[in-house]
Amino acid sequence: MNAGRHSWFAPRRDWAGRHALVPVATCYRILDLYAWSFALMGTLAVTFVGILYRNLLAETPAFWIAAGVVLVQWVTTVFRGLPFLVRYAVFATNLLVFIVCTTAVMAITPNWSLLVVLLLSSAGLFFGTAVGLWASAALCALHVVI
Repeated sequence: MNAGRHSWFAPRRDWAGRHALVPVATCYRILDLYAWSFALMGTLAVTFVGILYRNLLAETPAFWIAAGVVLVQWVTTVFRGLPFLVRYAVFATNLLVFIVCTTAVMAITPNWSLLVVLLLSSAGLFFGTAVGLWASAALCALHVVI
């Protein structure tokens, strides 16, 4: 492979992870696992909510926002050649948007705890304990607002 070229389907390995609590190679594997988990669970959730609650499709834009978030997650999950921080930012934003949309419309959903664990554990493992605590505080504040 040429020095200036990279594959869209292989990780770029461009992130140093100075504050990571696990080795950088493990961070890449964890992000891949979490991205696939959210893409699959999000697809199942959006599909079943769409089938079971057809009236929800016309009543609230939150369903369409959640469906769009899952679609964007599939793109960053399959195209692993994007920079690590871009992939993680998309993943964390998508999780947060999905959590807010489902909480605002249906209160706590069955996969809510999985999404929160993915968000908080990834923030803590990749960027250190302080960032994990800030993410936890922000999530608590957000749920108070909701």
